Amino acid sequence: MLAELLYAANRRYIAFISAIDDPGSAPRDIEKLSRPVTDNGRRYRGFNLFDGDDLDVFHAVVQGEFNISGLSHRRIRKYLPGKTAHLGSQD
Repeated sequence: MLAELLYAANRRYIAFISAIDDPGSAPRDIEKLSRPVTDNGRRYRGFNLFDGDDLDVFHAVVQGEFNISGLSHRRIRKYLPGKTAHLGSQD
């Protein structure tokens, strides 16, 4: 009986540990977000998370309501008052 309880506790602990993200990947992920990309000959700048405007966009995107209803220009506009549509910039 004790062995079964210990086995179950270890199994839950291992499942918990395996669900934790690798904190070492965060700098790589941020670097990837900040790099410009080119798509079909058009260049788009990367994000700068130290820039207030770019950070506002990220705060808007992580709103929980988008998990349910999806992200659309119309819905995100309420989180970015005073901003105009901007599809990307040439660097």
